[in-house]
Amino acid sequence: GGQEIMHSMHRCFLTGHTVYVIVCESRDDADIDIEAARWLETVNAYAKGCPVILVLNKIDLNANVSVNETDLRKKRNPMLRRVLKVSAKNPKQGDGVEQLEKAIRDEIPGCVNSYQANADMIGVKRELEDMQDDYISSEKYRSLCVKHHITDPDIQHTLLDFFRDLGVAYYYESNDLDHNLESVRVLNPEWLTNGIYRLILRSQGDGFLRIKEIKETLQRGHSGDIREDVTYTPQETEFILHVMRFFRLSYFIEAEGVEMIPMKMSKTPPSIASDFPRDQSLHLRWEGTYLPNNIVHQLLIWKFPELDRSCVWRTGGQFWKQDLQCMALVEMDDRALDVYVAGEQSLQKYMESFRDAISMILAGLNLQTREVICAHINGKEGRISYKAVMRQYLDGKKELFIENIEEYASPVDLLRETYVDLGAEKERYLTFVKIEGSEMAKGEEKKGSLVPQRSEDIKNYADTFKVVAETIRRLLVWLFKLISKIL
Repeated sequence: GGQEIMHSMHRCFLTGHTVYVIVCESRDDADIDIEAARWLETVNAYAKGCPVILVLNKIDLNANVSVNETDLRKKRNPMLRRVLKVSAKNPKQGDGVEQLEKAIRDEIPGCVNSYQANADMIGVKRELEDMQDDYISSEKYRSLCVKHHITDPDIQHTLLDFFRDLGVAYYYESNDLDHNLESVRVLNPEWLTNGIYRLILRSQGDGFLRIKEIKETLQRGHSGDIREDVTYTPQETEFILHVMRFFRLSYFIEAEGVEMIPMKMSKTPPSIASDFPRDQSLHLRWEGTYLPNNIVHQLLIWKFPELDRSCVWRTGGQFWKQDLQCMALVEMDDRALDVYVAGEQSLQKYMESFRDAISMILAGLNLQTREVICAHINGKEGRISYKAVMRQYLDGKKELFIENIEEYASPVDLLRETYVDLGAEKERYLTFVKIEGSEMAKGEEKKGSLVPQRSEDIKNYADTFKVVAETIRRLLVWLFKLISKIL
């Protein structure tokens, strides 16, 4: 999982209620803070709230190795509990391997105290750990629970979350995955991991793989696999692909029988990417201390219908929106995600579709970023908060000051947008806007105000809110029933 090509896989297997041990090599401590920070941020993104122990290994080669604990804990992951120096070669050197074992044992109770496991539950866990099958049906799992006197369906379901966090078994419900392997509900995690890793590391291709070739890759073992003896039937291969699609690690191009797997794409951008008119574009940037490649991978999948397949690589791609006559370029590194939109009109409207998708992706990964508009004025690159520009835009301001380059710019120019006077065609306007406490509701007309035409977007947000609210309501009802039964 440490290989760069596998980083997108982390969201599949980093679970909650887990103690994480990050091991860094101490031989050369020049970059050790950077490496530790990257992994601490990874855990914080995918398993927020889980305790972390940082281990500086091989101190027999560098006894004076150290990291900035305060900075790592404050800026990267507040759940960093301990930093220990050890040598796997000389277990008693430094803090010692025994001290590491004790630190892990001390953290475990805090991870599992929400689970009041009894002997019956432990019995089910042990049978799942010892099972010879690579996966079992939901019926067989329920029978296993009944065998150990666990008959309540809600408790049976809750146990699956417990087992998934422990790495004992993965499960996927039929309403989560529309797959053909209907009997699959509970899986041996090693079987699933082996299949996905084999597909990623052993298959040939530049990110677009034919399903037939994928099936051939999984039908035989390969040297270096987690389990070289395991093979996968075509039906099992289809299930593994559905799991990857569920986690937005790949996209099925049904008309061509091809799977798009972004993490297998070339690192090098095509030469045509350099021809994009960046200096004539609406340019937004998301800045953060840690931005995993999976953000771009998910974005390529979300926006696949608009993707230009002749200009796509592992950390970026070019898009074309036919009805708006706009094109976009996305590119990313460890600290920033840049989106450029160019065209004759509707630039902000097309950019909003990227903002919506990126916001959902970042929320799903628990990542915090700063969103800025980039402007090139007199040979200097200015950066200003997107919300600040929008606030000035809504207030009808003619210009604003960009502090880092000490230049003035028009919100209209920064947004590449056309102002529309509030007094004209009111039905097309925003009915409710809220930006950092500034509200404008329908009927509360502010004389001279100017607003963007985004009523359709607001409707989409409202529909999304209704779905989320209903989901939360159902979850609360289920929790109430479960607590009632336990009490």
